[in-house]
Amino acid sequence: MQKKPVARPVETPADISAELEKAHEHLRKAVTLNQGTAAYQYALAQAEFLAGNFSASADAAERSLQADPANYDALLLLAETLLRLKRYADTWTASMQAIKLDKYREDAWMLAARSAAEAGEGDKAIQCLELFLKVNKDQLVGPLPYILLARTYLDTGQPQTALEQVEQALAKMRSFYIAPGPYFLALRAQVLRHLKQPVEALEYYRQALQMSPQDPALHNELGEAVLEQNKPLDALRSFRQAVELDPNSALYHYNAGTAARRAAVSQAGMTKQTDSLPQQAVELLLRATDLNPVVAKYWYELALAYKGINNYREMKLALQQAIAQSTVFTDAEAPQVGYMRLYAWACQRLGDFDSARETLKSILAILPNDHITLNDMGELSYKLGNFKAAFNYFRKAETIANDHPRYLANLSRAMVKLDRPEEARELVEEAARIDPKDYYVRFQLGAVLLDAGQADQALEHLQEAASKEPDNAEFRYYLGRAYLNTGHISEAIHHYLEAVNGAPLKHQWQAELGEIYLREHAYVPALEHLRLAAQLEPGEPVYRYNLAIAQASNGDLQAALYTLREALRTFGDFAGAEWYYLEGKLLTENGRLDEALESFVRANHMEPGNPDYKVDLAKVLRLKGAPVDRVRPLLDEALTEDPESLRAYEELAYTLEQSNQDEAAVQTLEARINEVLSKV
Repeated sequence: MQKKPVARPVETPADISAELEKAHEHLRKAVTLNQGTAAYQYALAQAEFLAGNFSASADAAERSLQADPANYDALLLLAETLLRLKRYADTWTASMQAIKLDKYREDAWMLAARSAAEAGEGDKAIQCLELFLKVNKDQLVGPLPYILLARTYLDTGQPQTALEQVEQALAKMRSFYIAPGPYFLALRAQVLRHLKQPVEALEYYRQALQMSPQDPALHNELGEAVLEQNKPLDALRSFRQAVELDPNSALYHYNAGTAARRAAVSQAGMTKQTDSLPQQAVELLLRATDLNPVVAKYWYELALAYKGINNYREMKLALQQAIAQSTVFTDAEAPQVGYMRLYAWACQRLGDFDSARETLKSILAILPNDHITLNDMGELSYKLGNFKAAFNYFRKAETIANDHPRYLANLSRAMVKLDRPEEARELVEEAARIDPKDYYVRFQLGAVLLDAGQADQALEHLQEAASKEPDNAEFRYYLGRAYLNTGHISEAIHHYLEAVNGAPLKHQWQAELGEIYLREHAYVPALEHLRLAAQLEPGEPVYRYNLAIAQASNGDLQAALYTLREALRTFGDFAGAEWYYLEGKLLTENGRLDEALESFVRANHMEPGNPDYKVDLAKVLRLKGAPVDRVRPLLDEALTEDPESLRAYEELAYTLEQSNQDEAAVQTLEARINEVLSKV
């Protein structure tokens, strides 16, 4: 398993210069000594160590110990050097020899514990540190053993015990008047992350970064903590800071790319800035694979990023690399199996069904009872129209998985194609009973609830389904409907857009989206989607009616009137009162009052109880100079139907004013204003 970098002090040019000066000092000391002496070899070992020549340092330290095997400092230097060379067993041996010389000194014990921990022997490291504390129970011990214990307990999956050691270390720091440094704070944050205390963990990371703002590892750890809280956009900022500070880290680019990809999914379509996230993800992950091309998961994540921009050809190539760099699988849980399944999916998107089939078959050749791959083979067979083969694959997958709801649902799909509808229905109902939390089953459940008018209950199920399969246009459509019915208009528009982008030929979805925009007074996009709906399904009269409204709302009255009248000629028997009312409104705006009057009369005749129709009929009569005794009865009827109709009051005032009844007009408006004020 690849280890993540831990937060560490950042070397500055001044630090490096100081180290080199120390190295020169030891070399100057060495040249004054006899080369055959232990002192000379020890001084040489120190110089080589400070210069970063660890192999040479180890050789010199061993020669020093040959002449003076009881030199504790030489053993300590040898152990430190061997640790840098990742010779963990040799480090342990050298440390133990030093401990035999002086069991009360801390440094050799710490080196021994570090060598065991880095070799993956956490239990051995813990035993070493606990033995040190037992041996030195009557001695003054600093915080370092407790810090190492905390880290080792954390690495061995014991975060609660790790937290106890962190508290012990903090107590020791206080007793020694030592202020906690950034890397201790980072360790505490790591422990809290494992204990599912994210708020506290983030606060300690921020404190650590205030103390060491130029440490890329700290920025990276903060990003990981934020990403765990499903805040990929915020995490991306931290990862980008890490990348800027250390542009040659493959891990930091990988984490930044992963965050960008996840943010692209959750923030899709929100702003122009977030629209660039999918491409950012690709670029960051490409850089990660350039810096370290042998890590399979980097290629896999790159493939997912390419999937996000629908570049299936590059996705396929990235998956080829992920498969090549991963360990050959022996069980279904191996990462390579997942890479191969996704590779088969990418092949299908490219129309390369033969490669998809051969890839899935190669998995089944080694894992014949892998139910996931059997289900995938069923999906492929179903897509190719081989429903009998699909049924057999689905049935075998379901038999192995034992009442798997998704496989039951797939079986039902195949049964429908094989003309077995009753069995198909029973299987879908059984799938819902077994696991209503399966996202595909939850989608079906959500769709049923939505159609039954229970949008609030449907919303949660549809959200879950869409989050699991964001590219599924049908999922997005139903989720958009649920948001619309619960009054969340912006979310509804977002998911409707995703739906029509995924399935642009769905005329009903286009029309519904156009209607939403129309209600929200977003007339330009409303016109776009309603026109497309009418083009896709010219035989649907409602699309033409709404298109006319959108054209009028965009100021194109002539086009709106033409669209409406064409629809009336085609669908005259279908047209309701609202069609003639709209025609009257359009004709009035065009100054064609005689035709408008005819349309309003017809609308009022078809729906005599509508107050709006009466008000507009009265308005046209007034504009044509009709006497007040002909206009006023219509307005009185409108006010009877709707006593709070402001339009009726206004029109009544205009009518009275036009008939030189100014005082009566003023009284009418005052009465309406007083009525409104009394309610306020």
